[in-house]
Amino acid sequence: MKEKLFNAVENEKGNLFELIQRLVQIKSYSGEEKEIVEFIVSKMKEYGFDEAYHDSFGNAIGKIGNGPVKIMYDAHIDTVRVTETENWVHPPFAGIIENGKL
Repeated sequence: MKEKLFNAVENEKGNLFELIQRLVQIKSYSGEEKEIVEFIVSKMKEYGFDEAYHDSFGNAIGKIGNGPVKIMYDAHIDTVRVTETENWVHPPFAGIIENGKL
């Protein structure tokens, strides 16, 4: 199973980098997450989720299937405000991929 997962990730590495790059490029300051929530919901729909929507609290909700087993993935999508950029190698929301690193 572990090898199958690693192979799947390796095969999708380019797509995963593009997805993460786009997520980094969307400013999602706390209280201002609308754009990133809409992006995540659109990606869930693109990936074939049975349901994809945002709730009244601004959470992105996606559902696949309707079986008895449920898995929840919870993550913060907001970021803190960027105030000092002079020490950054690249602009904080550039999402630059350099030497295989984002």
